[in-house]
Amino acid sequence: HEIDVIGHADWIVDVGPKAGELGGEIIFSGTLKDLAHAKQSQTAHYVFHHQREKKLHHRQPSGWLHLGSLTKNNLTQLDVKFPLGVLCSVSGVSGSG
Repeated sequence: HEIDVIGHADWIVDVGPKAGELGGEIIFSGTLKDLAHAKQSQTAHYVFHHQREKKLHHRQPSGWLHLGSLTKNNLTQLDVKFPLGVLCSVSGVSGSG
């Protein structure tokens, strides 16, 4: 389900209640506004309630990578530590090397 595509559609047809051989029944056919009231629609649940139910889980680092006295390009004697086991991004000015 691509929420942006569904949100811009003129008309939505929701087929279900399950996929494949178990599906095939039209659960809903109408506008996005009316989809909000379609109680049997899994699509409606996803589109209108997905963001509210999404819970963020912040991971704690499982350790640290320490790098010291780094000197390269425009870095001079840099000491840094990076968290391990989590998403970490390091970026700089475009073209900085």
